[in-house]
Amino acid sequence: MTGGQRLALTDHAGLILAAGFSSRMGTLKPLLRLGEYTLLEHAIRSMLLAGVHDVFVVLGHRAAEIEASLTCRAQVEIVYNAAYASGMFSSVQAGIRAILAKENPYQAFFMLPGDHPFIAPELPGELAVAAEQSGKGIVLPRYQGKNGHPCRIAMRYAQEILTSDFE
Repeated sequence: MTGGQRLALTDHAGLILAAGFSSRMGTLKPLLRLGEYTLLEHAIRSMLLAGVHDVFVVLGHRAAEIEASLTCRAQVEIVYNAAYASGMFSSVQAGIRAILAKENPYQAFFMLPGDHPFIAPELPGELAVAAEQSGKGIVLPRYQGKNGHPCRIAMRYAQEILTSDFE
């Protein structure tokens, strides 16, 4: 893709994880303001601007407060993870269950932590193209030799993730 061209990613879901305690930060990261929006709202907007139409936001700790703060609430599906205290992987699983419950036959999903406010709008499309060209089911962006976000995960891994006891 060139010149900022973006794909319509209707066969991809967005999965944003924002259920944790933010214990190392000392304050709730999804509610931190960065300019006009919170970190979580920036992450959501990044997915929507990239062309991902179905965005699932997983909440847990202080879920009601975070949900009430969202100015873009109507544009996302909120997923509540009652097991959020057991760790991030439980939020991944909760999000995948919600994605699978939709009638849209998604090919893959983009997973993004809710405290990653900015991704280039063309990045998800580039990851989808890279996955298609390589045949790989999991594709990560790299920047200066380090893995980044969001990652693209093919739905063919969904059941394996749901049945794993990773944590």
